[in-house]
Amino acid sequence: MQFARYIVGMVIVAVGAVAGARAQELPTPAPKLAPATPAEIEAPAIPDEPVPSGKTSPLSPTPLSATDKKQEIKGIEVNAQWLSTTDERRESAAGKIIVGRDEIERYGSTDLVDVLRRLPGVTVINGAVSLRGMGAGFTQILIDGERVAPGFSIEQLSPEQVERIEILRAPTAETGARAIAGTINIILRKPRRNKQDDFKAGLRVEDSRFGGDVSLSRNDKLSETGTYNLTMTGRHNRSIFQSQSRAINDDILSGAVSLDRNIESKGINENWNTTLSSQVQWKWGDGEQSVIQPFFLRSYYKSNSEDMLTQAIGVNPPYSTSRGLLTNYVSNARLSATHSKQLTDKTKYELRGGAGRVQRHLAYIEKQFDRLGMTNLLQTTNIESLDVSWNASAKVVHQSSETNKFTAGLEIEAVQRIDRRRLLLNSVQQLPEFGSEVDIPTRRRALYAQEEWDPAANWSANVGARWEGFEVRSNASTSGNGSAVHNSSSIVTPLAHLLWRFNSPKKDQLRLSLTQSYQTPSLFKLVPQPRLDSTYPVPGP
Repeated sequence: MQFARYIVGMVIVAVGAVAGARAQELPTPAPKLAPATPAEIEAPAIPDEPVPSGKTSPLSPTPLSATDKKQEIKGIEVNAQWLSTTDERRESAAGKIIVGRDEIERYGSTDLVDVLRRLPGVTVINGAVSLRGMGAGFTQILIDGERVAPGFSIEQLSPEQVERIEILRAPTAETGARAIAGTINIILRKPRRNKQDDFKAGLRVEDSRFGGDVSLSRNDKLSETGTYNLTMTGRHNRSIFQSQSRAINDDILSGAVSLDRNIESKGINENWNTTLSSQVQWKWGDGEQSVIQPFFLRSYYKSNSEDMLTQAIGVNPPYSTSRGLLTNYVSNARLSATHSKQLTDKTKYELRGGAGRVQRHLAYIEKQFDRLGMTNLLQTTNIESLDVSWNASAKVVHQSSETNKFTAGLEIEAVQRIDRRRLLLNSVQQLPEFGSEVDIPTRRRALYAQEEWDPAANWSANVGARWEGFEVRSNASTSGNGSAVHNSSSIVTPLAHLLWRFNSPKKDQLRLSLTQSYQTPSLFKLVPQPRLDSTYPVPGP
């Protein structure tokens, strides 16, 4: 009910804002004029007398003097070069696909995951985006060229917030080498000086799935040098699921069937999602500008499920009916800032920094009932996690010519992860050896250099190297066995790309890339998430 009231309130505010903006843009009606008389409609009389020599008629153009002729402005010709997404892809030495704003809006998708699902080489499974059919963990996700913060999901963005999408099939020194399958770089929309209000609402029904979303975006200027955009979105998804699984166990020695168990499951999944994102930009002149980007997210997920167990062969079935309730609450807040300046005609620098906080709370309650409807098991799982992160980076770009560009930079990132979990079985804590609290700080540092140039006609090259160092710690008081863990590692990755363009036909190209990439496990995968299998008697094997 609170989410519904929020959506209704946001719709009312949006409609009022759009109506007010349109009312301000309507012109003021002109005053009514009295009808003209026939005499007033007639054209003024022109005298028939000839104009005396040396004089001009009031209706004749005034001749230009010699000085005026010298000051006469000649025609000005303006030439502008604009590269389309296809041309930009062809000019890049590293193989990539660029999807512009027109293609993002082509199908009217209200979910960014649906946009990515239609792109070549992209696979989406349960909201996880991956490239080349590999797992989601092998694909690097960037926002404006920067690695996403812990806890971020592409589902948190809407298509209205995205200007274009770049898919890099091979890593570069600037984008990073933690991309075995490839890199997806999402470029957010920049503020524009023209005032614009957009309001969208949609309803979806597809294969027992129901959903609705509403979005409000505003684009305006703060001052002569400042502009901003603001986007608010609200989503609600509801789906009904049914599944069936059957397990048959055969005895190895005798070949007899020892277990034949069938489980029918059904349930309802619901998800509420609210996001608020903004970008404020100031242009100070002489190639200098500053950008601030706040982001806030709140999401709530709930799943009600029911399992019916029938056992044709075997003794002591664990339950006859099982009911479960899973709830997951996520809160994500982040603030980032960027400052760039053109030092000379050929050199510029860029400074970035950001900090964020992601909090999650997951709770799962499962009740098992026998054939008489009596409760024989109550399992409760509570997991709370907190990620606090900050990052900073600096980059220098020197472009000595139109075909020669050198880029170098450094990055640093720190994340503090705290997990608290309790697993209770009939009000008795289970699996204490895994530890009830985990505190893990991590730190990453990187240095890179990259050179892009055209070594010869029809040739383009991109060569670079990147060094990254990692450090992971865990506090002794929070690990299960009471021992501290400290791990440090580093890796150097050389990267090279070469492009050759045919003279005829000019659209044909040949690319060659020699790169090295790697993948580091996330803290979510390193931290154990135990859950007891309720299909077997507990305690037991």
